[in-house]
Formats: sequence, structure tokens, C-alpha cells
Amino acid sequence: MEPYETKCFHPLDIPLAPATIPGPRNPFDVEFSATFHGPGGHAMTIPGYYDGDGGYVVRFSPTVEGQWHYTSHAPLPALDGLTGTVHCAPNDNPHVHGQLRVDAQHPQHFVYEDGTRCFLLGYEANWLMMMDQSPSDLARVSPFLDSISQAGFDLLTVNAYAHTCRGWVSEDQERDSRYITPALAPWIGGNAHPDYRQMDVAFFRHYDRVMLALHQRGILAHIMIHVYNKQVNWPPLGSEDDDRFWRYIIARYQAFPNVIWDPAKESYYQPAAYIWERMGIIRKLDGYHRLLTVHDANVPYIPGSEWSQRWHDPRKDLSDALADFGSDQVHEDWYADAQRNHNARQRPYVNVEYGYEQGVERLPTYGVQQDWREVLRRTWLVTMGGGYANYYYSNTAWNLFAPTPEPPGYAAHRRYLDFWLGTHYWLLAPDNAPLTDTSRRGVYCRANPGQEYVVWDESGEGFTLAITQASALLRGTWFNPLSGERREAGEFANGAHRFLSPWGNENWALLHLRPPSSPV
Repeated sequence: MEPYETKCFHPLDIPLAPATIPGPRNPFDVEFSATFHGPGGHAMTIPGYYDGDGGYVVRFSPTVEGQWHYTSHAPLPALDGLTGTVHCAPNDNPHVHGQLRVDAQHPQHFVYEDGTRCFLLGYEANWLMMMDQSPSDLARVSPFLDSISQAGFDLLTVNAYAHTCRGWVSEDQERDSRYITPALAPWIGGNAHPDYRQMDVAFFRHYDRVMLALHQRGILAHIMIHVYNKQVNWPPLGSEDDDRFWRYIIARYQAFPNVIWDPAKESYYQPAAYIWERMGIIRKLDGYHRLLTVHDANVPYIPGSEWSQRWHDPRKDLSDALADFGSDQVHEDWYADAQRNHNARQRPYVNVEYGYEQGVERLPTYGVQQDWREVLRRTWLVTMGGGYANYYYSNTAWNLFAPTPEPPGYAAHRRYLDFWLGTHYWLLAPDNAPLTDTSRRGVYCRANPGQEYVVWDESGEGFTLAITQASALLRGTWFNPLSGERREAGEFANGAHRFLSPWGNENWALLHLRPPSSPV
């Protein structure tokens, strides 16, 4: 095989054999792979996939620079024992940092493969992969990705496939160009008459283009492989056809370093045993060991229900045991939920869906919408509890796509992100113990005692903070999350100090205390 060249953390397609090789009755059933050996003893085995007239392909993304050697493995002689080399040059894209990992030193937080820290700020865009399918020109996808990247969002939560929101969106509404109607499905025959034996290569080639557009911008893709309330005509669960689909999507997309796997959106729709089995398939086939989570194994949210009852669903505990980080959908008690997850497990926690920002055209998501300030408030509560947030804008999260004019939540979350990037957030645990007036509600603290404190006063009525273990004066700065305004608060030594927002009780206020010369 001819030598190939790519850059570190960049996917490369290696065609091992043409589509015309003899033998297979169904080329999508051929299970083949290639083992790659690289510098420093690095080795991984990557499954391949059939790409129609593109032949039999292994997609590879090298993780270290230098020369890699590969050998193929297959039941067909024409695919077995093929060898070749891949030279890995340095990565030159400043947005690309390799795959996301859990920080071994601070396991409730994330870090990229190259050591760059990641303050996760997600964005739900479930129908992204179904946009611009015909023609596959990314005419709407590209400017949308640019806008959310500029707003600071570094992860998109997407479905592998979704068909329609019929029941909430009428057929007449879907004729409106603002609604996304998929032109392609994962299988030949479309969603109405799928031939599950044959993947529709056109669907996946479009998916490739969107994945590459995300990767080039440094945006992670949290792929929820199944969704159960979007009228998808899935193969029978656990069937040969079902397994074929799962093998295919895992083989085709694991080489993208920006992939995060999730077996299902709202996984509680299916038996826990099926979800565990699918997670096991991902673990077995993914040669890169990309992060794996499971979205919302809880029972469905019921307005007025007790949050504590949902927490103890045993299915959640079992599926979570296989996940690298937690990803729930919690619509109440945002701070308490995040804090409990932070304290209960040594891993990151993301509240994936907790509010629905009202669209500029006032088209609600499933009849629910909130003002942007309320969604922002919930984002801050999740974060003050030690979790990470995933933003939801009602005009772009489902099959309605009306991204302009830009919603106010973009700028508000950009300010939120800039604030946290100015802290040692990975060292700040949710800890209200330094707040001596503990009876006061609406005041939350994250602290590294003696080194750094972040206090959010939602009421604006003031609070008392006890500083301990400080070896030098701590400099205080006030931050207004609604306007982005900052004001100096002075310098403070050990002891109890009373703080009052400079904006009174009409605005939220954050106090940030740290040593004057503390770099981030």
C-alpha cells in the first residue's frame, strides 16, 4: 500500500480494497480492522467500514507524531494482511487538541489529550446532522457553527439521526423552510421503507462533512446514537440489523478526536439491559477509548415531582457505572443536583438539558420556554454546584432552525465563560461552609480555601464570607453576569468580612477573591 501522511489528531481515510472485491454477500456485514503501531510503543486496532463505491476503508487518526505502520485483518483474502505506513506530522490547527479526557489530577473536570484544559460549555442542536443534506453544501451549518464558536460553545449535543417532531410540529409547519426535514436516512429506502441491510453511504458522507466542520473549529460532538421520540423507524432492538448499524457508526466516527459517545438521548425509554449492552459494544469496538456517557437514565421528568425520588432510580446507578462522566436532564434543584453529583462521584457531571431559552420568534419547544435570564440563572446554578452546563435555544435545538437574529443568551454565556476562564475553576469545589450566614438562601460559594473564592449572590442582599488559611491578602473583584461589568472590591485578610453588591438587590453579583499576582 502507498505511504500516507496526515497531521496529529486529524482523521485520515485509508482505502484497503475496492468495492468490487469478490466474496461478500453483503459488504456491510464484513467485519475487518487494521492494527496501527506507532512511536513509543503506541498501538491500536481500528475497525473498518464499507463506503460504497469508495470501497473498504479504515479511518485513522494518529495520536503521536512520527511513523506509524499498519496491518489489516479480515476474513476475506483480498482484505487480510495488507500493510502500509502513515507519517504523522505536527498538528497545526490551534483549535485541535486531541480527544477530550477526564483530568486524572482533578477528576471532576476535563482536559484535552495535549494537556489543554477544557471548560465544557455545551449547546444542544439535535438536528444538526440532518441539515443541508441535499445538496450537502453546509450552507446553513457553517455560519451557524461559526456563530456558536464565537459565542464560546465548545460542544454540540447532536442525534445520530432524527426524523420528525410530528405531534408537536404539523406536516404543514414542516413545509416552512425554517423546519428541518431530513432528505436522507442511514439506510437505503429512507425512514419510510428502510432496507436495514444497506447503509445509505450518502447520509454518512454528509455526516462526515459536518463532523469535519466541527473538528476544524475545535467543537466536540456529543453523539446520541438513538433517539426514541423523533419517529425514527429503528431496526428491532438487539437484532442483526440493529448491530450492523451500531458497528457501522462506531467504525466510521471513532477516528474523529472530537467524538463523545452516548447510546441514547433520554435512555430511560429503553430497558437498562439494552443500554448497557450498547455501551459494551462501544467499549469493545472503539480503539481510541473516546469518552462515553449515557444521557438521562432517570425516569421522565414530571412537573412537581420530587427530585430526590428520581435520584435513587437504580437503573441510573448501574448505567452510570459504565460511563466516564454523568449527563442528566434535570429541570429543578439545579444547584443541589450538581453539588450532589460533584460530591458523590469522582468524575465530571453535565446537566445536558435544564431550560429552554425563548426564541426570538416565540416558538416554544414542546410548549415550554423561558426568558434568557432564567436560562442563564440555571446555567450559573449548575456551575456553582460543580457541574457543567449545556445550553438550549428553542429556535435551534430541535427541527426548528431559526438562528438569526442572535439570541441574547449567546452574549450572556460568552460573559459567563470568560469569567470562569479567569479562575482556577478546576480547584474550586462547591462549598458554602465559608458563608457564615448559612440561613440566607440564594448565595453560593465555590472555594479553594485561602487561595480563591467565587461567591454568587443571587439576591443582591449581601453575605458574610469567612476567609481562612490565606497567606497573603486576597484581591476582590465584583462581576455582573447580566452586563459583564467589573468593579474592584478591595483586599481582604483572614477573617469574616461582610460583602454587599455594588449594584444593589436589582442585579445578581459575583465576588471573585484571589491573590493579586495569581496567574490562570
